[in-house]
Amino acid sequence: MMRALVWVATGALVLAAVVVSGAVPIGASSGHWAATSWVLDFVKRRSVATRALGVDAAPALDAPALVLAGAAHYERGCSPCHGRPGLRPPVAPARMTPPPPDLQRQAGRWSAAGLFYVVKHGIKFTGMPAWPARDRDDEVWAVVAFVRRLPSMTADGYDRLVFADGGRAAAADVVASSGPSSGAASATARLAATACARCHGVEGRGRAEPGFPRLAGQQRAYLRESLRAYADGARHSGIMSPVAASLSEQQTDDLAAYFAGLPPVPSLHSSPGSSAAELRQGADIAARGVPDEGVPACLQCHAPRGDDRHPGYPILAGQPRHYLERQLQLLSEGRRGGTSYAHIMRQVASGLSATQRSAVSAHFAAPVR
Repeated sequence: MMRALVWVATGALVLAAVVVSGAVPIGASSGHWAATSWVLDFVKRRSVATRALGVDAAPALDAPALVLAGAAHYERGCSPCHGRPGLRPPVAPARMTPPPPDLQRQAGRWSAAGLFYVVKHGIKFTGMPAWPARDRDDEVWAVVAFVRRLPSMTADGYDRLVFADGGRAAAADVVASSGPSSGAASATARLAATACARCHGVEGRGRAEPGFPRLAGQQRAYLRESLRAYADGARHSGIMSPVAASLSEQQTDDLAAYFAGLPPVPSLHSSPGSSAAELRQGADIAARGVPDEGVPACLQCHAPRGDDRHPGYPILAGQPRHYLERQLQLLSEGRRGGTSYAHIMRQVASGLSATQRSAVSAHFAAPVR
């Protein structure tokens, strides 16, 4: 027994001496031994598989709005390391140890729950970070929905999903038309086309799939304060926070003014599947609220377009139903932060049932008649 303890102590001292000496290589250029790579990969896959057992049931991963949300984030947040259809894998990340996987080839190795766990929690000792907004599982599932499509996606299909409706050319046209000599206004238009169009459509007009808000004609103060809230982490979104945090104060102000100054366009989204009764219920909530639950009329704060009530409150008319309903759900669950007025809406949303949230969202999404 004593001899065994001596051997253990000696081994520990030798190991400590090697570590302290700095002889252990940490350079990424040295890579891993094949055995080390196999062990690490096996441990990773077993760990993910075990923890994926506790992941809640996935939503409908083929929902177009969900896939579109994931596509918009993937181009900015994932493709620099994992590549994209039509291009070779990025050269610099390929020199990392371990290198990021080419998801077009390897996404099929993982279950939906496994992908969800990796996207949400990241992987230690690699370049894979955890999702920036811990409570936004809906955004994580959006990335999963998109990644699962990558193995069968063409370069043209990728462009159509990522670069606004009409593909990369739509945003490029805005950049080209603004020109380098048109001053600060054109610089803001170029920034909007490159940083915002993937989600919010060219010139803030929205996308064909209604997963994101339309920004054209929105309240300037609301847009400015929302961007600041995203940048500070007060409003929770792993998709929007990195974008907002990359903007200077001047760019934030300029973008808010740019989108607020664009003319509102007719609603792209009606309320598919809405019955006349549901629309009437939504109109009643908008006009009268739900007095028994202490819910005030929506129109007390959220004025119809062209009738300013409060510059810090958003205009809801014409926004996509899916987006409005999701925001009300997040607010009711306490999972959506926001500006200094967010606490008002958390109380309002929690007083509405799921049916009422759906009805009032359908009402505001319906085209003005």
